[in-house]
Amino acid sequence: MPTDPHLLAAEGYFELEMFDDALEELAIAEHVPGNLKAVRRRRLEVFIAMKRWKDAHRLARELHAEDPDHPGHRVQHAFVLRELDRVEEARSVLLDGSSAFKRTALFHYNLGCYEALLGNPESALHSLHKAFALSSELREHADTDRDLDSIRDQLPPKA
Repeated sequence: MPTDPHLLAAEGYFELEMFDDALEELAIAEHVPGNLKAVRRRRLEVFIAMKRWKDAHRLARELHAEDPDHPGHRVQHAFVLRELDRVEEARSVLLDGSSAFKRTALFHYNLGCYEALLGNPESALHSLHKAFALSSELREHADTDRDLDSIRDQLPPKA
């Protein structure tokens, strides 16, 4: 939990979906020593929520380059690329992750989504089966994930 009042205010505005106000607070908070990393992460979340994909892409790419082993940065970078219709690049970003990351449900789920979008249903289903085995909650999410529209009728039944 942030302790800087501007970071706290930005978090509150974000939760209230008052994104412009959140960005204003983040602009102030970034000048406080020690806040920059938290500010940049929250700013990325705001850009994604606002669907400001070009701004989100720039920042996601920077955060990922600065800390390539951080799974959240990798997933967000791939997600933003997907939203920019650069699905093959999004897939590559995931596949470039560490072996530890490649054993996570989040990796397999996102890879399954990108494979489905790229027209590779067998690969998509293979990855999704792995994801669901690691996290049954993801099976629930799959029912409404638009990336899986092309293979929804082939998804395994819920456990």
